[in-house]
Amino acid sequence: MDAALAFFMKRIPRTVDRTFADVRIDNRFYRVDPKLRGDKVEVRYDPYGDLKKVLIYSANGEYLGSGNLYLRDQGAETPAASPSKPKHNYLDLITQKHKSILQAQAKGIDYHQIISERPWPFMAFVQKLALLMGHKGSLSAFSSHELESLKKMLQPYPRSQRIIAHGGIPKCLRENLTLYHS
Repeated sequence: MDAALAFFMKRIPRTVDRTFADVRIDNRFYRVDPKLRGDKVEVRYDPYGDLKKVLIYSANGEYLGSGNLYLRDQGAETPAASPSKPKHNYLDLITQKHKSILQAQAKGIDYHQIISERPWPFMAFVQKLALLMGHKGSLSAFSSHELESLKKMLQPYPRSQRIIAHGGIPKCLRENLTLYHS
């Protein structure tokens, strides 16, 4: 029924008053949304109805709200429009900024360095060396002097432990250990 009544409504173009945020029809004032101040609108109303309320549409036919009848005194102004919705969502902006900072930090990570070979723990090296030399006991295969000499010899070259253990040098190293600590 309301859709049928909409076809019979009177349509009048008006400009919303900048000072009072209202529209005037037949010396009656209808208060509208203060955000519409100065806008050109189309006012639709039933000329045979009670005229307490009018409908406000944009020039292209989009519904903007309603206007209610009120008595306007010349000195009374409608309060200023409430602040409109911000253009940006600040939480999204902060999240986006944080992601860009994290991405910039991630570009500075050298993944080759992270996955590169780390120094072999000395005890694991000694165990492997004893195994390659054919000794049954791992740490007990070497005397304390041999362990100290081995540690002193390998300390300046921490990455050379795997090469020495796997490169077939254990027997030569064993002979050098006895020479080194004597």
